[in-house]
Amino acid sequence: RGVRVQVTTKEERQVVGIVASLTQENRAHHEVRTFVGILQDGGELSLHDCSELASVQILDPAVQNAYVSFLEGAVQAAVVAEAEASSALVGKRRAVIRCEGTGPRNVDLSYLSRAEPWQVSYSINLTSKEGSA
Repeated sequence: RGVRVQVTTKEERQVVGIVASLTQENRAHHEVRTFVGILQDGGELSLHDCSELASVQILDPAVQNAYVSFLEGAVQAAVVAEAEASSALVGKRRAVIRCEGTGPRNVDLSYLSRAEPWQVSYSINLTSKEGSA
């Protein structure tokens, strides 16, 4: 959330704005649909089914660089790039994950639910090579 993007629908309609929300809706037969809410420059909030999007372009170069660094496996570099690049992030809460020691590891993070700032909860799952927590 809070990232400036341009989304293009499969019908080639382009929408530019800030990601306001990302939600999932459970449907029949265990189908889950994901929706992204975009606050457009004119103040209109539009909701888009992600399965109907042809592309999403991140417009902030700093966020692009952080995302690429993250995908390349440099989690710490991504956090640093994001923090250094955008003074607009000052005052927002941020989590820093440091994986000290040696050896590869898988880290899964998930946002649990919207809550007041004093109620925010996150989940982290750490698994050993044997698959036990």
